[in-house]
Amino acid sequence: MWAPGIAFSNRPHENLVANGHVNFSDEVTAAFRISDGVVIFIDAAEGIMLNTERLLKHAVQEKLPVTICLNKIDRLMLELKLPPTDAYYKLRHTLEEVNSLLRRKFTKKPPSSSSQRSFVEFVLEPMYKIFAQVVGDVDECLPRLCDELGISLTKEERKLNIRPLLRLVCNRFFGDFTGFVDMCVNFIKSPVDNAQTKIENIYTGGSDSDLVEHMCQCDPDVSSVRLYLWISTYM
Repeated sequence: MWAPGIAFSNRPHENLVANGHVNFSDEVTAAFRISDGVVIFIDAAEGIMLNTERLLKHAVQEKLPVTICLNKIDRLMLELKLPPTDAYYKLRHTLEEVNSLLRRKFTKKPPSSSSQRSFVEFVLEPMYKIFAQVVGDVDECLPRLCDELGISLTKEERKLNIRPLLRLVCNRFFGDFTGFVDMCVNFIKSPVDNAQTKIENIYTGGSDSDLVEHMCQCDPDVSSVRLYLWISTYM
């Protein structure tokens, strides 16, 4: 699949959304070869799957910067019924699995077991409070929560099913968040910055030619660098 290009700080970006299904590994391979970075989405409830391991190893082989996005965190609350501390350890275990696959580990000494985790205190517990109030008595708890958070809901919106209502409340509370975009901008290099690494990894010709220099510069005005790609399947 292909997602429309968007601009970050006047820098255009093209998004290739490759299907992570194991049966479409060839499309993922093609997407990796022409991409400058990888964002791998991991279901917070399911964790690392077999194909996730393959994607991580393949991304390392292509020498692509890897960023991880843990999504569907609401499943930890609504389906698994985990308390905040257990949800923290579930997310931490997933990240430790990713680090072990990439052969990198955190070296800083963790705080003592009796201290409150900042991620639990400032992220998970507020989210759990919102989720509990929305899932609970809508007529009694939800108006009080909305007044506390400064959120206005119409009578029709309060009658929505739990998941659409929860999505609406979170959207109005968090507003336009930029964390995901900031992650992509900060950790995925631009085509120009990443050109030398990509060319050294996949180009089999000599490294001392003018062609290599022009490719590293991503110069579109040089006729020998103009590459024409035909993609049979959108990713």
